[in-house]
Amino acid sequence: MTIRPTNEIDSWKIASLNIKGKRYSNKKSKYKDIVTTIQLKKITILAVQETKLKKKKEEDIMKENPKIMIISNDGNSKAGVAFIINNDYIKDKTENQWNYTVIIKGRVLTIQIKRNEQEYTIMNVYMPNRQKEKIKTINEIKEHIKKIENPNNLIITGDFNFVTDALDRLPPHKDNNRISKNWTNITNEYKLIDGWQKENKLERQFTYTQGKSLARLDRIYTTKEIYDSTANWTIEENNSISDYQIITTTI
Repeated sequence: MTIRPTNEIDSWKIASLNIKGKRYSNKKSKYKDIVTTIQLKKITILAVQETKLKKKKEEDIMKENPKIMIISNDGNSKAGVAFIINNDYIKDKTENQWNYTVIIKGRVLTIQIKRNEQEYTIMNVYMPNRQKEKIKTINEIKEHIKKIENPNNLIITGDFNFVTDALDRLPPHKDNNRISKNWTNITNEYKLIDGWQKENKLERQFTYTQGKSLARLDRIYTTKEIYDSTANWTIEENNSISDYQIITTTI
């Protein structure tokens, strides 16, 4: 693993987690535990998937948890993506202004945020399960990237619901070749790096468990320009919020 010098005052910790809904099976809200996890892990921006979160509920959660801000993509009963901003790190800092863009309702959302006088685009993806919908989503992501003013400052994260390497599944097996090829075309064109994979070439670790099957469905991609200033790519426990692990990196 490569360890790069990181100034904790200026650095941001970016993370992603599929939370599998806003409530536990006992109907208790997950957001108190999510906020606790953000604070304990010192996360700056958490991308979450499968939020199933409506606008009114989002506002209620922020009132109950003033340490966070939620920027969401209007979830439905099966999907939903959002960014949860840690106000301790970003709120009231005039430079840290952001805009957000809904690419696909419930599936893909971006925020554009200024940091150190540069604008960064962070994309949050919750890929559908069906193959045709995956390919359509990948194509729409590609079209949106073409419109980004500075694609060198791009981060893409989320639950991709597919792998491009057979070793990212246990038992090992390849996913649909057309999906992998279409996605790899994007990562090659924009020189996007799967940072955890690059840092842990000899290690196998997974983000999702279903029975005896394991998979690294959740990933963070950055451009080479951003990757060179990252550190501490991790897959971590998530305080039992869901059956996914939380993925992080520090920039």
